[in-house]
Amino acid sequence: MLISFPILLSLGFWQLDRADQKEQHMNLFEANYYGDAFDLNSKSSDRDDQTIMQWKKVEARGTFEDEHQFILDNQPMNGRTGYLIFTPFKLDNESIYILINRGWVPANPDRRIIPEINVLSGELLTISGTAKKALFSGIELSDDLTEHLDNGLSRVQQIKIDAVESLTSQTYFPYIVRLDKESPQGYLRDWVLPGSGAAKHYGYAFQWFAMAAVLLFIYLLVNLTKVRNDN
Repeated sequence: MLISFPILLSLGFWQLDRADQKEQHMNLFEANYYGDAFDLNSKSSDRDDQTIMQWKKVEARGTFEDEHQFILDNQPMNGRTGYLIFTPFKLDNESIYILINRGWVPANPDRRIIPEINVLSGELLTISGTAKKALFSGIELSDDLTEHLDNGLSRVQQIKIDAVESLTSQTYFPYIVRLDKESPQGYLRDWVLPGSGAAKHYGYAFQWFAMAAVLLFIYLLVNLTKVRNDN
């Protein structure tokens, strides 16, 4: 009792703390996502901070570059296997790039057949999207997870900004931008918005507190019964 009861209580309070963290993250998402769009051409110092930019709606003026493009492997959607397409976007009158998630395309069962990826390279565009941390997908089995294909395409298992910079010899923002459906030159973009997930942790907390209450009830019942029997 002395060991188990405090452990069950601490687990319950830990889940309450996790729920509070999820609600704070959700508040940050709502403040950024539903606020005014951030102009990435503004040269503000905030645009270099991944924490500040997380889930922020952004706009950018510049050009897509097709010299290097990346297809993220093993990305299922609606029961089909496919790729997410990432294309560098160079800000107008600057030498810094953004890695743009242009959406999803289906994969051929024959991995030797690569989807046709098109982009109007060099055309000045204004795009809009959402800034997010780079996707981390797949199991890292080695240091080199890049499969070089034709036409400047690279098939990767993970998206790492530092690896992209090393491969392209270009400077990127420390996050990606998920292209809005209204912006041109994208593919299937059935983006899913996050939920807070707090309810799940409140449920877990209730379970731990309930187990603590049952343990306390059994302890009192057994010992009070023993006291009456002794009397």
